[in-house]
Amino acid sequence: MPSGRLSVAVPASTFLRSLMPLALLNNFVSNNVAGKYPLWVAQYNYRCTYTANKYGIWQYSSEGRVNGISDNVDMDYCYTDYPTIVRNGGYNGYKKPNTPEKKTVTQLAKEVIG
Repeated sequence: MPSGRLSVAVPASTFLRSLMPLALLNNFVSNNVAGKYPLWVAQYNYRCTYTANKYGIWQYSSEGRVNGISDNVDMDYCYTDYPTIVRNGGYNGYKKPNTPEKKTVTQLAKEVIG
């Protein structure tokens, strides 16, 4: 998990997501830019009020408790199946699943006609 609030440039093979406080999203990130990336909205509230774009994760607290961890932990709701996106996209060290090679019209015609 990032320790800061903004992501930096990463290799194309890495799935990028950005944790941003609501004020940053509303005041400094255009809807066009925000709409291009998976968003992780940080707003410590009883509900997330960000509505300009779809977000995949809402961080609602930084004061959660987990057995075995002495410090506070972030508390989030996740609405997107990121593990599947990462695996199927071939990101973060995963190999992309085998996809059939696209055939040309000529190749398809030869298969059909013989």
